[in-house]
Amino acid sequence: TSLSYLGRGTHVWLIQEYKDGELCGPKMIMKTAWRTLHRTTESDIYGSIQGKHPGLAEFLDGRDVYMPHSGGERISVYGLRGYKPNEHDTERYLHRVIIKTVGRPLWEYTSDLELVQAIRAVVLGGLASSVFVSQF
Repeated sequence: TSLSYLGRGTHVWLIQEYKDGELCGPKMIMKTAWRTLHRTTESDIYGSIQGKHPGLAEFLDGRDVYMPHSGGERISVYGLRGYKPNEHDTERYLHRVIIKTVGRPLWEYTSDLELVQAIRAVVLGGLASSVFVSQF
């Protein structure tokens, strides 16, 4: 078990569409992480949330990442190293999530009221998501 905040091999990127040699469209967030088959995917959790809440990010898309031209082989740790998956089924697969909403860092608040509202949204969003996740 990883004791780090984001887990092992997790990367979060600010992304934007690249078209005709230029960045265009809204900025979004892409999170890439490794997961086991035993766990519900982050994209399945986000995709199952109905409605909106100011403390929750808005989900766009997400899924496991597949090897190009492989005929459907997911990118895995063992696959990248040239091994067959082990018999304990603890293989890790690469998973990506795209989030439509990009917030501001908490430390960029402009008033005490804005800071309190942001903290409240985080707490309420966390409560809303924990109620949902507990149903899995």
